[in-house]
Amino acid sequence: MTSRWSAVLCLLLSALSFASTACTKENPAFCCSTLESCGAAGVSSLRSCDAAGNRPFCDDTGDFGPAHTCIPDPTAPACDGADDCVAPERPVCDTADTGTCVGCDDANDCTRFGGRNMCHPTSGACVECTSPAHCTAATAPVCGVDGACRGCDADAECGSGVCDESTGACVAEDDIIYVDRNGAGTLCTRTMPCAALTVATPLLGGARRFIVVAAGEYTESVTLDGKVATIIGPGASLRPNAFDLPAVLVLNASTVQIEGMRLYSAGGNANGDGIRCAAPVSGNPSITLLGVRIDSNVGFGVDASDCAVTIRRSTISGNTGGGVSISDGSFDITNTFITGNGANTAVGGARLMNNATSSVFEFNTVAENVAGSGVAKSLICAAVGTQRIANNIFFSGDQTQVSQTNCNLEFNLSNMGLGGSGNVTASPTFVGGGDFHLMPGSEGIDAADPNATLSIDFDGHTRPQGARRDMGADEVVP
Repeated sequence: MTSRWSAVLCLLLSALSFASTACTKENPAFCCSTLESCGAAGVSSLRSCDAAGNRPFCDDTGDFGPAHTCIPDPTAPACDGADDCVAPERPVCDTADTGTCVGCDDANDCTRFGGRNMCHPTSGACVECTSPAHCTAATAPVCGVDGACRGCDADAECGSGVCDESTGACVAEDDIIYVDRNGAGTLCTRTMPCAALTVATPLLGGARRFIVVAAGEYTESVTLDGKVATIIGPGASLRPNAFDLPAVLVLNASTVQIEGMRLYSAGGNANGDGIRCAAPVSGNPSITLLGVRIDSNVGFGVDASDCAVTIRRSTISGNTGGGVSISDGSFDITNTFITGNGANTAVGGARLMNNATSSVFEFNTVAENVAGSGVAKSLICAAVGTQRIANNIFFSGDQTQVSQTNCNLEFNLSNMGLGGSGNVTASPTFVGGGDFHLMPGSEGIDAADPNATLSIDFDGHTRPQGARRDMGADEVVP
């Protein structure tokens, strides 16, 4: 038998079986996608198809021809020529092999699709972009994994180091104030940063409302009076340089957002807060804390009056005066751990007094806080109207966890019986050792309000992971 006919016979035999005593060369068209399917074919390991080729799917069961064969995408349109392939996801007609519409090889295959004139290197679809260089619109500077230009949603996606999430645009370097404790400049540019926040804050104004703080420890107390500022400092820590001062003081008509920083170790007396917000003269100040850690302050972690407070995915712990005190303003607090605060004090975890009833306090873990005798350890809530408090965990060794006036508690877990709708009386079963994430089997899992809509947890994990969302700041990932 000639070598040519031997090869033909081998190919025919291998189409029916992966191995043969007469043939030792593997059939490249053979596949099996599960161990059970492979075992039935006498093969001990998975054999996958070329995901980037024209036959990327494994027909284990023979639904489209011989079993265990790599086949074209069964959903791909049949075609006789390029004119039959009208979808940019499959722009090319494979006339030489499968007779179906397949992915592109290069940008030349995509010229007829207008703005989608680039060939995606992995999916084979004609797309808008394959790199940020193709995304020139100010509000869509990022090339997504799907090959579409989109707005930024993280600072790391921007060359300047700042994403304006409200618009999706990367902020220009000229509009950013840069701080580095090793810097020596006074203009606070990227190439010549200034060394202190107290040098940077007087430069705030107009478009220059962003401050990027390099990692490191900064010893100073920062006052923002009538300022609009977004301060971005993952890895940066700020503590006051004198007793009885807050790390950050926000006054009057200020709008301040802080991302990723640590505010800690304010000493002295009751004024040694992590952050304080007030309007002693005029205006309606607001503070937003995103991914911030506030700890070990002698006063409150957050002390706000006549102020709008937003806190997301933050940690407020070990503050002697108490965790959070907000009065005569508004609040929106979610996915936050408020733990280990207070002493023989009037506040343990959180005190919310006479705020707008549209305020939100949901999916927070308020645990192991302490306070004076007879004082609720987790939450003191009083509202003029009716304030909803939902989907939280309130827990410590003391069963006096919550006191409330006109605050409607629903779908919360506590070792104190809360009554109301959907509340659970139990121990939350934390990981322990100072870690207040939930353990598998906790009573708080799949127990939040079934109508809740919060999409992520403290760690950025998707909610829900089960039939319903979990109570508290943590969503347990199976």
